Amino acid sequence: MNILQLESSLYWGGCEKRCIQEVAWLRRHGHNAWLACDPRSQFFKRADGEILPCLIPVRYSFAMNPLTVAELFKIVRERKIEVVHCHEALDSTLALWLHLAGVPLVRSRHWMLSRESDRRKRFFFRHSCRKLIAASREIYKTFVENYKVPEEKVCVIGEGTEPAPSSDKIESLRKEFRQTWGIPEDAVVFAIVGIIRASKGHGEFVEAAFRVLEHHPKAWFLIVGQGNGNRASELLYIDRLREQIRKMKDPLYGHRLFFTGFYNDIAEPFAGADVVVIPSYTEAQSRVGPEAMIYGRAVIASRVGGLPEIIEHEKTGLLVAPRNIDELAAAMTMLAEDPELRQRFAKAGRSYAEANLRFDQRMEELVSCYQSCLNR
Repeated sequence: MNILQLESSLYWGGCEKRCIQEVAWLRRHGHNAWLACDPRSQFFKRADGEILPCLIPVRYSFAMNPLTVAELFKIVRERKIEVVHCHEALDSTLALWLHLAGVPLVRSRHWMLSRESDRRKRFFFRHSCRKLIAASREIYKTFVENYKVPEEKVCVIGEGTEPAPSSDKIESLRKEFRQTWGIPEDAVVFAIVGIIRASKGHGEFVEAAFRVLEHHPKAWFLIVGQGNGNRASELLYIDRLREQIRKMKDPLYGHRLFFTGFYNDIAEPFAGADVVVIPSYTEAQSRVGPEAMIYGRAVIASRVGGLPEIIEHEKTGLLVAPRNIDELAAAMTMLAEDPELRQRFAKAGRSYAEANLRFDQRMEELVSCYQSCLNR
């Protein structure tokens, strides 16, 4: 197939990374695939040269700009595009013209939906594309029950993960990571990984860490990532977190609770951690969960959105109520005190990820979704 993906984001995160991986996979597996993105975006700067991005501005007013629309139609015509795949709301606004012209259009939903829907939203989701892709069964349920989208129009394609390195490589990365940060080999390391913003639960992670630190001298807590998006608000939030850490009862805690900054190769912090924490307020599903599981790491996650679809409580990890510092601290304490439980969750999680969360599986589902648009 000839496939064009649209991604209007100016920033970098899990959705943007997945988009690049999808197009690269499609090209490796015999399809002609391209990206259309804004040349000003971090997304474009990080795209691999083999992906051949199409440089068209697709932000804000550009979505309704006749010149942008004309450029998009030109790309579709010249490259004989058979399916267009949108990831953002702005992409869908731009590509709506293609849909109205009869070009097969697929739209992904990577974020949770409000259960309150008005007539306009219901109409748009039902009639603005040929297929909707829900990143979790929870989103699928909302589409069907609240937005009255026909079941056959929605495909559920959750997050997947590439295979982890060998056990020897993971152990080597673990030692290197811990040496870099001065973390003892016998430490129990808890890590929160991803974009730093309030809805990801970093504040609750820090507060819960304070409670665990008081009783567990071998516990360490890492904040891996950076702000990304609304830079002013996210930088302010990071400053508040730093101030929160500075005000700890014991200044020595600051040596065991700190920011690592952004890691381009996420294998290093996953290898270095013992437990990965996802305390989000809302989450469609999260790339971090499958990635932590494939690396054989125990997971603590909020009981929100699509997270319970991949993490089974007390079998492959622990689920806690969002924003509940007491539950989060208790879960951290449990895993800090019980290495056998950590290992049991880690082993079960890795087995589950290898069997059910492979990226290749997700891509096969995506290709099937594309083909269903062509067969209409």
